[in-house]
Amino acid sequence: MCREEAADLCGALSGMDVPIFGVVKEEELKNVEEDKMRGVVEFEKEYFCGPLFLSDEERSLYEFLGNKPIFTFGTLGKALINPFKFRRELKEMGERMKSKGLEGNLVGDGLTKGGVLCIAPDGELKYTFYEDAGKGIPKECLSKIVEAVNSFGEVQGVVQPTSGAAAAVPVE
Repeated sequence: MCREEAADLCGALSGMDVPIFGVVKEEELKNVEEDKMRGVVEFEKEYFCGPLFLSDEERSLYEFLGNKPIFTFGTLGKALINPFKFRRELKEMGERMKSKGLEGNLVGDGLTKGGVLCIAPDGELKYTFYEDAGKGIPKECLSKIVEAVNSFGEVQGVVQPTSGAAAAVPVE
């Protein structure tokens, strides 16, 4: 999940009575100094609205999300075949992030797609959002996430927005 997706998610869930946490792939960095954590500490403090865990050695959560690479021969081929469209999409992404008050840093393990799993307290998977790198979380998917979370019933914990999440586009 990138900064934009974290801000989108946290903005949509702000004030809802539901715990939220993230699992990052940088597990090989468990014993590394904070300033060399590839932006994980900054991501947690400024963009994400819950604790991050540096562990999923079996990558079981990523299996639920398809464990797909962000860049494939198909995506690279499309960029080479139509570089103008690729450049336009990069420009649109930059403008969208700027309008939300977000900055990218292109660090961390950005090679595997992430996403959002909405898991009810009873363990039932209510909704899955699969990351589409560089696109954020579309409003219709944010609405489905909120709907899934609302279906949980009563849980403990409140999502508090961070400075980056406060700039997120609200669900309409």
